Amino acid sequence: MPRLPYASSPLVCLWGALTAAIAAAACDLGEDSGMPRLIPGSEEALHRVLEAEDARATDPGGHFTFLEGISWPDPEVQRISVRALGRLENPSVLVDIASMLDSSYPEIRAEAVNATAQAVTGSDPGRAVRGLLRFLAGESDADVRAATLEALGRFSYQTAEDVEQAYGVLLENLVPGVAGGGEGDAVTLRAAPHPVVLGATRALERLVRTQSQVAPPGLAALAALEALARYQGPGGDAGAQVRRLALAALVAAGRVPDDLVESSLDDEDAQVRRLAVLAIGGGALADARPSLVSAVADASHLVRVEAVRALAARVGGGEGCLELVAVLEDNRTHVSLEAIDRMAGCAPETVRAPLEALTDQADSLSPVDPWHRAAHALVALADVAPASAGRRLGAFSDHSVWQMRMYAARAAARLEALPTLFALAGDEHWNVRQAAIAGLAPLVGRDADSVYVDALGAGDSQLVTTASRALAGSPRPDVVPALFDALARMSADRRQTYRDARMALLGRIRELGSAEDLERLQPYMEDYDPLVAEVAGFLRNEWTGSDLRWARPSPPERAPMPTYAEMREMAASRAVIRMAGGGEIILELLPFEAPANTARFMRLAREGYFDGLTFHRVVPNFVIQGGSPGANEYHGDGPYTRDELTARSHVRGTVGISTRGRDTGDGQIFVNLVDNPRLDHEYTIIARVVEGMDVVDGVLEGAVMEEVIIQVPSRG
Repeated sequence: MPRLPYASSPLVCLWGALTAAIAAAACDLGEDSGMPRLIPGSEEALHRVLEAEDARATDPGGHFTFLEGISWPDPEVQRISVRALGRLENPSVLVDIASMLDSSYPEIRAEAVNATAQAVTGSDPGRAVRGLLRFLAGESDADVRAATLEALGRFSYQTAEDVEQAYGVLLENLVPGVAGGGEGDAVTLRAAPHPVVLGATRALERLVRTQSQVAPPGLAALAALEALARYQGPGGDAGAQVRRLALAALVAAGRVPDDLVESSLDDEDAQVRRLAVLAIGGGALADARPSLVSAVADASHLVRVEAVRALAARVGGGEGCLELVAVLEDNRTHVSLEAIDRMAGCAPETVRAPLEALTDQADSLSPVDPWHRAAHALVALADVAPASAGRRLGAFSDHSVWQMRMYAARAAARLEALPTLFALAGDEHWNVRQAAIAGLAPLVGRDADSVYVDALGAGDSQLVTTASRALAGSPRPDVVPALFDALARMSADRRQTYRDARMALLGRIRELGSAEDLERLQPYMEDYDPLVAEVAGFLRNEWTGSDLRWARPSPPERAPMPTYAEMREMAASRAVIRMAGGGEIILELLPFEAPANTARFMRLAREGYFDGLTFHRVVPNFVIQGGSPGANEYHGDGPYTRDELTARSHVRGTVGISTRGRDTGDGQIFVNLVDNPRLDHEYTIIARVVEGMDVVDGVLEGAVMEEVIIQVPSRG
């Protein structure tokens, strides 16, 4: 079957003849250590495309820029241009994207496939699916077929028939003679190239995870996944990726057979073993205890962390809790912290003494000592033995380490220790105050309104957001003026990353304010943040009974996109995160995949922005996140950056950009501790760890980045 027809725009026709002649002399994609080269004279065309993409240009001029890019006689400009079209997430550009499916370059065809799936995000995918199915029938390149199969797993299908059709296509590429609805007996995989197997498995995992409510996987799909969970392929990490994805899909479906669990527990890959333990935690194996006891002694902390979680879920009563106590001696802090957290559901006679012993260390801890076990133990003790925790609370609420005081606030909330909560609500550190107010609000309600109003004067987005929400229904006459004062202060520096706090303030103003406050509301209808301007305009209409469109946002000026030369320098550089206390994390940057976000990371690093900041969020077997001046998820660098989504997967060691919604990159970074396919096509990846993953694995909450430096290769 022929590929989709080439777009018939005049610009495509104009450049069509030139492309074949000039592109033949172009540099190879991937030459020079993976960095693409351009035909001389293409730098400006590439830069125009990047600028239009960053502006999300949808006007005729912007559209012309993209058409110029996909028609430019340089394969790299074409590839980045079709990717930019997909990033618009606008189905109207599908015809332009489809023109690049006829490229002679497989890299461009693969990018066009990815762009097709991205363009219909949140829309009816029918047209895109039909086009890709026609294209797949005529495509022979393994990498492009792999990209197409993976794309078929990304769509938000409308009917069960659509989902079943996708399963059928994937199975036809994996299993000989099987289409859609076989009996589910054991199957033998087709001798397909590894990229095809990996792409199809990615699609199966995503379909099971996201589309099961529309249509659960059939017996044939489950049988194929079981075979894929035993896949060896080229060996090493390449084969292990397939096994991880297949096993993760079976776990999501709740259909992991016991023999597969047992064989996966012996897999050479730690992540496969971890997923086998995850399956046990979800109910696999009738007699779970022997396997979990063995898993708690696994060589990999990834497996041991999962085993602790599964023990708490599957081995109840005193027996399971005794196993948790034994884990306290683990040499990896993350494992022991997981055990401490799970002790909250244990009987006092089993875990009270070890928890008390840990909390009693609080007085002797200096600001540089690890505080995590004692702090977590206090919160667990608050559930297990409240009176005992109450007697120890003072040692934490007065501690010099602010994280200890923050955990004291969390424990005090469980204990309903109001004097401690009121005291910590006035703490010098914003995160301690936020934790205290979050605990106070459900306990005392309006009796702490003065505390919440005082917190509105803080300069931290998370604290102001929490205080705003706590003031719901307040009858105090000074609340609305305080809300407007906080809104004016947090708007003064035009920082988009204060959106959460400003939206919370507007929400409370809507509830407690009136048309008498229109004069103070008026400036926000021309706010720099379009969402704030829209809400202010809506509020104005609600108060006045009109239906006019008053919002006239004035967004801040965008930072210029990096030039081609700057992108090449970034790609050749290394970012080194030097941790306080020793250890380095070395990153390879990916500017040709995420130019705007990588450029900001480089700029912030060179300005010393990250120096002294922390990894404030550590979720074992998920991510570590850091780079916030406020050591929380609400406080980041200035203006937002756009999402720059690619086909690269969030495998272990990739570095992404934290967001709080679409196109809200705030400069914070996260590192994937395991493969996290659920983050694929949702979060921008700017780098990957090339050295120091052992340092990443050892990062604990509050770990300080002493400095982040950029090592540029010598020009000599």
